[in-house]
Amino acid sequence: MNRIVKRILAWLLALVIIAACVAVCSVICNHPSEETENTVSSFYREPAGSLDAVMIGASASGKDFYPHVLLRTEKIT
Repeated sequence: MNRIVKRILAWLLALVIIAACVAVCSVICNHPSEETENTVSSFYREPAGSLDAVMIGASASGKDFYPHVLLRTEKIT
């Protein structure tokens, strides 16, 4: 009986240690800037008169957009 109690306590202690390690890692690896920038409220913090663009296609299509070329060719001020 005493051996079973010790084994159960050892398993519980191991689970508590693992849970504590996961909690510490989640705090250390948290990137608050990603959470803030991926919200709708970040859209409303943009300066007035800024351009918004939607890229439809592959994920690499966002790299083919050059705002300064658009401003120059369309004469947007």
